[in-house]
Amino acid sequence: MKTKLLSYLFIIALVTIFYGCPYSSDIPVDSPKEDVMGKMLGKWAQTSEFEKENPTYYTVTKFDNFRYKIVESSYSTSDSAYTEKVWVAHTTTISGAPFLNMQELGQEKYDIYKLDITDTEFTMFEVTDNIDETFTNSGDFIKFIKKNMNLSFFYNASEKTYKRM
Repeated sequence: MKTKLLSYLFIIALVTIFYGCPYSSDIPVDSPKEDVMGKMLGKWAQTSEFEKENPTYYTVTKFDNFRYKIVESSYSTSDSAYTEKVWVAHTTTISGAPFLNMQELGQEKYDIYKLDITDTEFTMFEVTDNIDETFTNSGDFIKFIKKNMNLSFFYNASEKTYKRM
């Protein structure tokens, strides 16, 4: 029994290490200053969802001139209906790369992602949650990202690509 428990704990630890969460910050990388990109607006889903009868999808709309409203629509088989989760987000471009600052409605923390965007798809790279530093101002946060953004270990392994529906 003890061996089984240790095996389960080991598996949970591995999953946590290899499929972590994005870095969560008390502040955004920077305040919303960049115009909303028209190519981000629309309905998106991961390719694996396209074949499902009730896919999970995301609707991105303009919240204001600088921020997006992102609504995740996820089907609940127990309720036989879609449920929604909502974020407000904005981009901060650092050395030519857009970073997405996502804040779930009702939450205080920002999840940080690097974006790779085309007209028909985008990929989100989670900034690793293994960062020990905390930031109290955007200047220090931007310097830290600029210094580390080209290092592979700066991002979790769980990148996600979304295509326009």
